[in-house]
Amino acid sequence: MVYDIYIEINGEDIKYPFSFGTLPSKYTDGFYKTVIKWAKCFLTIPGTDLADRSYGTALATLLGQGVANSTILRDAVFMSIAQTTDKIKSYQSQALNLPQKELLSSARMLEFGQDGDDGVLLKVELQNAANELMLMTLSLDITVRIN
Repeated sequence: MVYDIYIEINGEDIKYPFSFGTLPSKYTDGFYKTVIKWAKCFLTIPGTDLADRSYGTALATLLGQGVANSTILRDAVFMSIAQTTDKIKSYQSQALNLPQKELLSSARMLEFGQDGDDGVLLKVELQNAANELMLMTLSLDITVRIN
């Protein structure tokens, strides 16, 4: 199964096709590779990846569910950012000789707000071991109004 994800990275709109599993369906390298792996994990529903049933986050299960409480949603975003970062770092710790540009150092939420009538605009800053920063902007449809 393949689905499209639109991600804005450093002000550039990029369309990446993803398929379920641990390997991206499009070759990328360097920090972009890490960002794409992070986004894929962040937006995957746990239990849907056949290679690793724990892959994914709780946030993905809330998409399109009409969560009416913005505090619950914001908490889910914080938790999912931490979960995703921990999972990617864990996977990377098992790999040998990854370049510094591909090693995730941290991820933090910079912005959380309403996007249109039924969505959330989320800005996450990722940092690699080479101290490079990348800003990722996600527009998530959750069918909710944030008050």
